[in-house]
Parts: sequence; structure tokens; C-alpha cells
Amino acid sequence: MQAQPSDEAKTSQPPATTGQPRPAVKDLADAPADVPQLRARVTDMTGKLDATRRQALEQQLAALEQRKGAQVAVLLVPSTGQDTIEQYATRVFDAWRLGRKDTDDGVLLVVATDDRALRIEVGYGLEGAIPDVMAGRIIREQIVPRFQAGDMAGGVEAGVAAIEKLVDGEALPPPAPTPTASEELPMGELALPFLLGMVVLILGASTIFAGVGAALVSWFVFGSVGAALIGGVAGFAISGLLGVLGFKKLFREWLRR
Repeated sequence: MQAQPSDEAKTSQPPATTGQPRPAVKDLADAPADVPQLRARVTDMTGKLDATRRQALEQQLAALEQRKGAQVAVLLVPSTGQDTIEQYATRVFDAWRLGRKDTDDGVLLVVATDDRALRIEVGYGLEGAIPDVMAGRIIREQIVPRFQAGDMAGGVEAGVAAIEKLVDGEALPPPAPTPTASEELPMGELALPFLLGMVVLILGASTIFAGVGAALVSWFVFGSVGAALIGGVAGFAISGLLGVLGFKKLFREWLRR
């Protein structure tokens, strides 16, 4: 669930940095602005942010998500078209599905530069940390003064920093652990060397040694005591069975050639 966009505290219409007045009424013939695809935490459709500052914001928001689990995104567009800033922010928030499903801890800072409008959209899970009055203060005290001074990037950075501080102060469920390199390694890449090692141990060693060796190989590959026990029992049983059937003798004779 997302925060409702009806309140006025989260919306501001700062003077344009170009000095152009904002139209009193939007042209109803305009179509609503498209929602861009979510490819990054910072999406700039206006070119107001240079690559260095955009990348710094990306890293800042990525670190926040790793630290707290909350997902914060920034969107700069020229205009929201026929939509009001509230309508457009809600559409983007819903389309991007910001925030974790069970926590709804997403935040969107959207700026429409030509419309001289901006909004902070907050998921229900963070409304305690960023209530309407606080969102309005961030806009009025941190973002708008910098926009008025012609510092668009500085205004966005100040807004993100203020949002980050509030999110850091909120008690949220811990983020999901980041998979380690061993966890990310596909099991298919481990299966072949594991099976080859098991075959060599089982055919080339005594039954007892095959069981012990299979346990060690299983523990080394899978990093689990349970896997080691299963591998050891399997190696012992298979080695004994192959010995009874005569396969081990044939394998050893083949090795001597």
C-alpha cells in the first residue's frame, strides 16, 4: 500500500530556475507523461544531473538499501503532462513498486522541472519516519532554496540526504542478507567435479577410505556437515557394492596399464 497523494504538505511549486512563470492551469489537451522504466535508483530525464553526481546519489541510495532495506528512488522529468504532480508521483510509485512487499518502505522524490513542482511520495511503512509535515519541511527548507539559487543537483542531494537521515532513524526489518560468492555459484558448476571426485574415490580406494574421502569432498564442496555425512555414507555404500560386483578390481587393473 502506498501513501495517498491528497495532502498538500508533500508538494511544492518552487520558482523555476529559468525565471519562467508556471502556467496557472495545465493544458488539458496534454497527455499524461509516460512513466519511465526503473533501471536505476536515480532517473534523470532532464539532464540536470551530471554523471558524477548522479553516480554518487546511486551509491548513496544503494548503501541505504543495503543498510536499512528501504528503497528510495529519484526521478527528474520535464513535465507531468496532464497529470498533477500528485497523480504522476502516485503512478510512478505504483509502477516501480518501491519498497519491500511486506514493509512498504519505499520513498520517491519526483521533480518536474518545467512545471516547477516536486513531491515526496512515501510508502505506509515509512510514514512514521517521514510524515506529511516532515516531507513538506524537506521540500521547503532543503530543496526549494537550492532550486531557487539555480542549484538543481544540490537541491536533489539535500533532499536525499534529509530522507536518508529519517530512514536511518526508523526501526525497520533487517534487509535480506546479500548472497556470498559461494552461494551465488550455480550448483551445476559444482556437480561435475564433485561427481568425478566421488567416482575416483569409490573405484580407486578401499571401502572405508572411500567413505571418509567422499565425506571430505562433500564437506569441501558444499560446506555442510549434513552433506559430509550423506556423502560419506553414500561413498561407503557404493564402494562396497561396486567391490562386490567386481568393478573396483577392473578399475584398478585398468589403472596399472
